[in-house]
Amino acid sequence: MGSDREKAETIASRVRAVSSENDLVNWASTRTHTVVFRRLLALVFGPNIERISLSGPKVELSPSTTRTLSLVFHELMTNAMKYGALSNPSGTIVIGWLADGDRVRVNWVEIGGPSVSEPSERRFGTKVIMHSLATLAGASEFAFNSSGLQCVIEFDPDA
Repeated sequence: MGSDREKAETIASRVRAVSSENDLVNWASTRTHTVVFRRLLALVFGPNIERISLSGPKVELSPSTTRTLSLVFHELMTNAMKYGALSNPSGTIVIGWLADGDRVRVNWVEIGGPSVSEPSERRFGTKVIMHSLATLAGASEFAFNSSGLQCVIEFDPDA
């Protein structure tokens, strides 16, 4: 990260992301206050949703899982906007997921962005993703391909 101003803006954007998802959880229309995963992704991507392909079954998330995943996907989206597929007008992201009992597996694939390479060290955003998913009994795997970032995320939706 660069200047103090950039650091402050990064932290502020993360706080806003979590706040938006808190609103979603608080306004959930079901008795159990669960949030549908697709709805969470649509909220995180906001105006960029037109460049995102979403496919997967209905998965309901607990409020705490929703808050954690909002941070994870906000990090991924922010990086896609800065360095990846959303950093140019032609890039897209394909997100597909499968639910198998108490596990959800998400595949994130960036297409049409600039060539990416693996960073020499784990940066703050990657650490946030990894530590956040650990709280959901989950994990992530990153592949920095010349065609774009690919990420596999696994988590427990009820954590």
